[in-house]
Amino acid sequence: MPKKIWEQFRSCLKGFRGAFDSRLLAPALKKLVGWWSRPGGVLAYSFLGLMNLGHKSFLERTLRAAEIRPGGTVLDIGCGGGYALSRLAEKAEKVYGLDHSASSVGKSILLNQRKVESGQMEVRLGSVTELPFADGSFDLITAFESIYFWPEAAACLAGIYNKLKPEGFFLVACTSSAPEEGEKHFFRDADPENFHVFGRAELEEMLLSAGFSSIRSLCPEKPSWLCLMARKQGESRQDEPADGV
Repeated sequence: MPKKIWEQFRSCLKGFRGAFDSRLLAPALKKLVGWWSRPGGVLAYSFLGLMNLGHKSFLERTLRAAEIRPGGTVLDIGCGGGYALSRLAEKAEKVYGLDHSASSVGKSILLNQRKVESGQMEVRLGSVTELPFADGSFDLITAFESIYFWPEAAACLAGIYNKLKPEGFFLVACTSSAPEEGEKHFFRDADPENFHVFGRAELEEMLLSAGFSSIRSLCPEKPSWLCLMARKQGESRQDEPADGV
């Protein structure tokens, strides 16, 4: 039943596509895009619960394909309703969540209350543009369904690279990727300036420019899904050549 509710919700959003050309609706649609990226108010917790349900299968398949190693310190950027945090905590020694929505922070803490109370997990209010962590802090950083909304994504990726330990990994996962798929996306049509759908080649080039040395495509299940695992080059000794890609 919850999955059916989520599908009906997405269907309703698609039903608005015919109205996108109306200049009268444009300001309202733009505000909706902003709210989706930063939920707040009385409906936020219910919305975030729906997001957890709607993205559950995608997250689980992506994490299985990623074959994340046990242990280490992990950061999830744009943690939303906190479901990804709960799954990452099954393997990680320490998990951090970051979101610029106070409602998302609250929902993530509520969902993962025992892990937060035990000290295994921390959820912070903050932005991907100014990550509130020391350089070299993480073995793995993840971003599920959030990169669409990032301002100056190239600069954000460079910041993520700095926060990783040598040989650390960055996992970025999106359910919409190809431009032709993006044209059908509710938010792209509503606010193309603040919602960007990345193609694989574009995102791979940005990751390489940020300093990542190797990129692996996970590509679980659907052609429109874009899931990339990028590695930070380890520190090589002077008497040894650096590892290849």
